[in-house]
Amino acid sequence: MIQMSKILLVKEKHDTYVLDATNLDKAALDLVSERLSGYYDNWDDGDPAHQWQDRAEEILRRQDGKAAWRLLQERSDFEYESVELQDLR
Repeated sequence: MIQMSKILLVKEKHDTYVLDATNLDKAALDLVSERLSGYYDNWDDGDPAHQWQDRAEEILRRQDGKAAWRLLQERSDFEYESVELQDLR
């Protein structure tokens, strides 16, 4: 059986690129770390779910790849933060 490689298709405001997602947890953590400096800030609406910076910092502190992937998927609805997991054929 052939094992397919996985990639993350990352679409941002001025760029579209791919990341190796063979290890999805590592790829998700790397992308959350990269985006922490430019994309994630805490909103002042009182909703704990919108405390993006705090959530990302906690995910990185715990090195929780599954939570990082969930955060990336949640943020994919935002204007410049789309991520999509694809098989590389």
